[in-house]
Amino acid sequence: MPRISSGASGAEAVVVEPGITSGPRRCDASEPKGGIIQATHVVFCTGYEFLDAVANPGHRNVSTWAFATRPHHPRPKWLTDYLVWEGSDPYLYFRSTPDGRIIVGGEDEDNATSFQDPVKLGAKSRTLRKKLSALLNIPIEEPDYQWAAAFGTTADGLPMIGAVPGFNQVYAAMGYGGNGITFSQIAAEILSAEILGHQDPDGELFAFRCPSKRSAPFPAPKPRAQNPSRCTNRSRSRNPAHAKTVLPA
Repeated sequence: MPRISSGASGAEAVVVEPGITSGPRRCDASEPKGGIIQATHVVFCTGYEFLDAVANPGHRNVSTWAFATRPHHPRPKWLTDYLVWEGSDPYLYFRSTPDGRIIVGGEDEDNATSFQDPVKLGAKSRTLRKKLSALLNIPIEEPDYQWAAAFGTTADGLPMIGAVPGFNQVYAAMGYGGNGITFSQIAAEILSAEILGHQDPDGELFAFRCPSKRSAPFPAPKPRAQNPSRCTNRSRSRNPAHAKTVLPA
């Protein structure tokens, strides 16, 4: 049984997840061993998976594969300074490491469990190796390491960042779709502004925008007064199309 606390005197708390409750002024999280963590705000940074409380048809998990070569593998000199992401479907991305390895990944599948298949891991590594060799025009040796995993994505390619509808002082950043380098930075700015009582100028782009399986359609967010002196720098572009060109995290 999750432990439920009222938070503020006379207020009623609601269960967000098993072991998590929220009230108007405080959130309590129950640890598996029975401890209680109290916080004014709770942020779920589950970029590669989705919480049951906010799951909806716009979320899905996909599988992806990657491998790393041995150290000091032959490679073009320019690769030392660049990350490469091929704009095809399925895509391919690769980079080098300080010790001279080449890391390559991609070959995503729209399946949440395919990454668990050891046979498919070998097949995907061979495909990645063949494609990388063709792109760089050099032989690629057998992988030193190979791995696979699932990550969360959304129907429109944008993550879910912001207040969790229906709950007090509970926020989430999830569904990065492999673009964690960019979207995690955006999430930090949006969520910090939200907690401080500001309205981030790009917040609506990434807000929770689909009805939950467990609740009625989300209400429109209430506008908040901005405090320009406490807002973050907005000098760089936030065009989602630009963000899509970043190497997956």
